[in-house]
Parts: sequence; C-alpha cells; structure tokens
Amino acid sequence: MEALLPLVRCPVTCEPLSLVEGDESEGILATEEDGHEYPVLGGVPVLVPDAAAFLARHRDAVVAALAEEGRVSKATIALLHEVVDGVRGDDYQAFAEDWTAREVDTDAPGFEVPEGETGAPIRALVEQGDPWKRIAAAVPEGARDVVEIGPGAGPLTAHLAKGRKLLLVDRSLRALFTAARGKGAVQLLVGEAEALPLAPESADAVVAANVIDLLGDPMSFLARAATVLRPGGKLVLTSPDPWPWEEDPEAAEALFAHVGLTLETFEDDLLWLREHGPREIQLYRMQLVVARR
Repeated sequence: MEALLPLVRCPVTCEPLSLVEGDESEGILATEEDGHEYPVLGGVPVLVPDAAAFLARHRDAVVAALAEEGRVSKATIALLHEVVDGVRGDDYQAFAEDWTAREVDTDAPGFEVPEGETGAPIRALVEQGDPWKRIAAAVPEGARDVVEIGPGAGPLTAHLAKGRKLLLVDRSLRALFTAARGKGAVQLLVGEAEALPLAPESADAVVAANVIDLLGDPMSFLARAATVLRPGGKLVLTSPDPWPWEEDPEAAEALFAHVGLTLETFEDDLLWLREHGPREIQLYRMQLVVARR
C-alpha cells in the first residue's frame, strides 16, 4: 500500500489521496480539497466514483472475497458498515465473474479432442498456441510499470508479471485475488476502467484484454488511459467484439488520435480458445490493437 499510494488518484477529481483514518489494511483515503473518501479493505483500496453505493450493492461479494483470502477482521466489517451507513436502496449484486476452470488452473481437465479425421481440425485449434503470449509481447520489454485492467482469472497476468511492477485493476475483488495468485508481488486496486484512478504519466503500459467491448463509455476509458501513460507508453487492447471502431483501422486511428494516441498495431487474427470441460470449447476471434502516446 505504501508503494501504491503515490500512484493513486481520486476517480472523480483526479486529486492525490492520503490516508486519513486507520492503517494500510483497513483505513480511509481522502482528498485534501473536497473530502472525497475511499476505503481500504483487506489492504486493497476501493477507488470507484461512488464507493459507498458500490459497496452497498456488492457488500456480500466483497466480504466473501476477503474472507476467502483470510483478509476479514472485525475492523474490516466495522469500516465497511461505516462506509455504507445511511446508503439507501441496498440491492445486493454479485459480480459477473466469467472464467473457466482451465483459466484458473491449467491442470484442470481440458477438452478431449476426438480421434481421427473428425478431431484433426479441432486438434489444430487446441494446439494453435497461447494468445496471451502474443498479447504480452505487444508490451515493450523496457516497460517496467504496467497496469492490467480486467484481468479475469489471470491468464495474461502470468506473462505480464515477469520482471515488472504490475498493478491489477478490476471491479471484482475475487477477480483481483484470483488473477494475482502465484504471480508474486502484484499490486491490487478496485477501480473502474472509465474512471481509472491513477496518476498522470505513472505507467509505461496499460493493458486491457477483452474489456473495452463491455464498457458503456469506452472513450472515457481511452482518454483516462492516455493520461496515465508516460510519453512513449503503450495502450494494448484486445476485443472479440471491436467497439467503438468496429473493424475499421481508419476509425480506430481517428479515435486514438482524439485522445492523443497514435495507432501502431491493428491485427484481427488472434484466436482465443476457451476450454470449458472435456466436451465443450468456445472459439473467439480477437482483435489486437496497440496505440502509443
């Protein structure tokens, strides 16, 4: 948390935050000027624009994720109640956590390819390689400070974490803990892509695999990501459903230029194969887009 504090910003005003109550495990971060407050729960800052409403909606999911990691104490529950006290209309919601057993554990049973001619083309797809290696290769070797947004179960995280300072940002605490497991000293932050709560010029690369097509306001995300990048930094995106530029590289070039980025890579041949079990697979064609500040 001590190393993370200089990097974070208020998701509403982009002002610096300081610890004004509690400690780095359970505390309150706040801005100096306007008093926006954000809790730290189990050592993870919750930096979404309306933290109280967010935690009121997702209280059960947050507590469950913290409990699974052994990060719940009386102080945690007390702080959570303090933050959501007085927030009306609590409608508890779970997070849409979309990952397969194989994405969490590569030793889990995978798809059993049939023998003979029937299985030959499927076998070629299953053995076509790891798309996450290709995505990670789009991040320059010299990029030391990297932000990954929406890591899911962490198949890309495993490649990005090697030899780098990696910060994971997601709305779901369980996703953060799952992605970070076994990856070393990875920093965690609950946040939203469209209100990325990070300091200007604090990252060498921002990576968001299969996230932008899920956002209601992708341009806000692109604009905020552009400010987080240092000069020469890279924004690396993938999507199975390209939006808002669809499949038009010229449209993508114009959109990135609007936020001060230069389109460098526009590839549409990346295959993402998801093994759900011995008898089920999904195959997506992903688009890989890289832009430079």
